[in-house]
Order: sequence, then C-alpha cells, then structure tokens
Amino acid sequence: NCGDLLLLFFLFLLLLLLLLLLLLLLLFFLFLLLLLLLLLLLLLLLLLLLLLLLLLLLLLLLLLLLLLLLLLLLLLLLLLLLLSYYYFSFSSFSFFSRNNNNDNNNDNNNNNNNNNNNNNNNNNNNNDNNNNNLKITNNYI
Repeated sequence: NCGDLLLLFFLFLLLLLLLLLLLLLLLFFLFLLLLLLLLLLLLLLLLLLLLLLLLLLLLLLLLLLLLLLLLLLLLLLLLLLLLSYYYFSFSSFSFFSRNNNNDNNNDNNNNNNNNNNNNNNNNNNNNDNNNNNLKITNNYI
C-alpha cells in the first residue's frame, strides 16, 4: 500500500506540474495576445496619424488652391482695371479723350491764330511795298 501511495503522490505531483505548465502556456499565449493587441493598437494609431497627415495635406492643398484662385482673381481685376483705363483713355466718351480733344482744339486754334497773324503781317508788308512803289512812281512822274 505504501507503493500505491507513493505512486499516487507522484501522479499528483505530475498532475500539478502539468497544470503549472498549462498555466504557464496560457500565460504565454495571453502575453502573446496582449502583444498582438498592443501591436494592433499601435498600427491603428499609426493609421490614424497617417489619416491626420493626409487630412492636413489636403487642407494645405485646398489653402494653396484658394490662394491661387485669389491671385488669379487679383490678376483678373488688375487686367480689368488696365483694360478699363485704356478703354476710357481712347474712348470718345471719356474724360481723357475730351481733354485730348480740347488740347488738340486749342493747338489748332493757336495755329490758326498764328497763320492769321502771319497773313496780316504779309498783307501789311505788301501794302507797305505797294505804297513805296507808288511813291517811287510818283516821284518819277
């Protein structure tokens, strides 16, 4: 009976060792699962960070596009201003061209006046010459 008891004790010890081994294995698998979960969480965090970065990039691109649009609008406005200036400066209804016309009219009037004065001077000279010729003729007579 003593041998049976000893065998039972060894069997019990073996069972205890097996149970301990199973527990260790379970702990190891739990640790692996935890590690996997942590890795998955890290991957998810990385993905979230990547998504955030992508969103930021998209926002930056949108801002750049808006800036480009604003620049284009400014350029268009500048072009419109330039075109309107040129249109109004050469148009017959514009203030500038009326001024130009007035300047031209003044120039023309001045030229006409000068011409008239020259003509009058020429006429006066001609009259003087004629009078001188008459005097000379009268003197000969």
